[in-house]
Amino acid sequence: MKPSIEIEVNGKNRSYPAGVTPEEILRENPDKNGRECLAAELNGVAVDIHSSLTDSGKLSFINIKSQKGLDILRHSTSHVMAQAVKELFPEARVTIGPAIEEGFYYDFDTPRPFTPEDLEKIENRMKEIVKANFRSAES
Repeated sequence: MKPSIEIEVNGKNRSYPAGVTPEEILRENPDKNGRECLAAELNGVAVDIHSSLTDSGKLSFINIKSQKGLDILRHSTSHVMAQAVKELFPEARVTIGPAIEEGFYYDFDTPRPFTPEDLEKIENRMKEIVKANFRSAES
């Protein structure tokens, strides 16, 4: 039998088996914006929506429309872009690429500048990566 943890959601405490995910808890505690949640915070620390929880605490959800949610989305999208570029152009070196107020960017060190055709290939590969719905390594 798995040990249980106590999770507070919306001011209510409930016991869950250790290893429950924020996504599973969200399904049991629906809210009108639940489909727009992309991450959670346990005791104020951001966690992946698919991560296994092993500690008790207060859980809140991060909506994609919030500033935190937008920052997470931009950060994740920049990683998708870096993955696409490395797959299509293995010689490219990834340098820096933070999320910024207007979106995100990445600098790549490449033997030649990307062409409009290259950018189209990168965008298409990004769509394929997103469609594959990979889980993070932390999940």
